[in-house]
Amino acid sequence: MAPELLKKKVRNVTEKVDIWAVGVMIHYLLTGQYPFDYSEGGDDSRIIRTAILNKKVKISTDLSPQAYHLVK
Repeated sequence: MAPELLKKKVRNVTEKVDIWAVGVMIHYLLTGQYPFDYSEGGDDSRIIRTAILNKKVKISTDLSPQAYHLVK
């Protein structure tokens, strides 16, 4: 979920939420990992939610320049 949705700022929801979600999906499809820096590890949704809200997004450097740009 995009940060706007996690913050429950429904009036601020735009197409940017969908674009954010597509970037996350593309990153996952290309790397098998979410683009969130959750150093605590694990798949705990609480940890991932905190990473999203704290903007700890970490795009893999293993991507081609074109894929990196697309995800970003």
